[in-house]
Amino acid sequence: MNHFQHCIVLLGLPLLFSVATGKFAFDGFRHYRLSPMSARALSRLRWLETEFPAEPDPLSGLMFLTRPGRKFASVDVLVPPGLNAAFLNLVQATSAMRMQLIHKDYGRQLALFNQENARAHQQNSEALKRRRREADGGRVTGRMQMNHNFYRSYAEIRRSLIELKDRCNELHPGTCSLERIGRTFEGRRLFVLKIAKNKSPDSSKKTAVWLDAGIHAREWVSPATALYIADQLINVGLPASLSNANQSSLTVTEAAEIVERHEIMMLILYNPDGYEYSRLRNRMWRKNREVNGMRRYCRGVDLNRNYGYRWGGGAGSSGFPCADNFRGPAAFSAAETSAVRRYLESRKSRLLMFVSLHSFGQYLLIPYGYQKNTYSKTHHEKMMYAATLAVYKMFAINDRFYALGTGSDMLYEANGGSDDWAHGSLGVPYSFTVELPDEGDYGFLLPGYLVPSVGREAMRGLGSLLSSARRLEGQQEDAADSANAQPCNRLMQNAASGN
Repeated sequence: MNHFQHCIVLLGLPLLFSVATGKFAFDGFRHYRLSPMSARALSRLRWLETEFPAEPDPLSGLMFLTRPGRKFASVDVLVPPGLNAAFLNLVQATSAMRMQLIHKDYGRQLALFNQENARAHQQNSEALKRRRREADGGRVTGRMQMNHNFYRSYAEIRRSLIELKDRCNELHPGTCSLERIGRTFEGRRLFVLKIAKNKSPDSSKKTAVWLDAGIHAREWVSPATALYIADQLINVGLPASLSNANQSSLTVTEAAEIVERHEIMMLILYNPDGYEYSRLRNRMWRKNREVNGMRRYCRGVDLNRNYGYRWGGGAGSSGFPCADNFRGPAAFSAAETSAVRRYLESRKSRLLMFVSLHSFGQYLLIPYGYQKNTYSKTHHEKMMYAATLAVYKMFAINDRFYALGTGSDMLYEANGGSDDWAHGSLGVPYSFTVELPDEGDYGFLLPGYLVPSVGREAMRGLGSLLSSARRLEGQQEDAADSANAQPCNRLMQNAASGN
């Protein structure tokens, strides 16, 4: 037994249920960024991730915020205080391993994040109360804009979706619905917000778009961004599409185009059980909360390893229930993934695009993720073309660059993923995973006040992806589509000429 394993045994037993009675604070945890510069160093990181999971007790394991996938790519790790010395000794004894201390006390960063979110939440509550008093007194009319500067609870997200659905149907009756597609392991409802202004009589025409967010519990910015997109489509795009007037704003034009041309299905919060657990108990929780084979000790399935395409084979998921990327006992064994499969399989003939929002890292990824150097035989070039233009458009919003490629080539191999299933099994022509900001400065603790800026670039990216897909599939093209295509056409021409 080496020194690191000895520390695990000594520390792990008395602290096994240290998080069972309250919210885990991460006090004294150190946040390191490691860069493996050789195959041996990469292998050592993979060994650490496999052998010392942070479940069942975060105080007796290592919490990998990003996974070791390839040489030279950085990996973020949280190390509990009792294991820091042993961890440093092991890493420093590994040749070709670069290490940087990002946060000396991650618990302090988490406390600051929570304080800021609570403050923004309180400000929003007070603004709503003032608005109601003013409305009751007849001093104001009209609606109050939805605030996207803080992170909501599951119940608050649900109320926001009902508000958006009602607003949508006030503008254009019968356009929006909130569909219950199933329940989670703990009994929470899964809601899909459906926006369908123009119901095409031609059911064979692929115009439908699926967008989901929050499949991993700790990635709070993804459901917040999805809610922002829904708000923009309904409160900006729908009125513009009804006015039939030329829009001066590209943002308004794109939102109107999406609503006018597409049926949009949005699962704003895919994993509400895990999300609520990350809010109330362990902020870095990733999986859902179902009971598995180890029952009392380890819970949850990584829902993005539970899909039925290449499930369980090769690299990228674990059969160990305590692992963060535990794939479950069988494909679609989780209540959440099974509900999504049923919903989408009955609508697959209409699906043009599948988009899943994640964080963090700033990537725009296409299939396939299960194996390196493996690409779609029918749509690889088309998806790369659409992604290239989208990255160009998104950069113009906030000067944030998104790297693009397959998940396996850019990050790491991962079998059982949703985007692979959508394209490889369901036959959706265009399938994307978006890793939202940032690149690691905040990581999963991205402040809420940045959500609108992330939402704006995600909205621009979605509009660009759909515009490209319509054009590539020979659907109707208009002036806006042509204008969107010009920058990418120039990029492609320059690449072909070697400029």
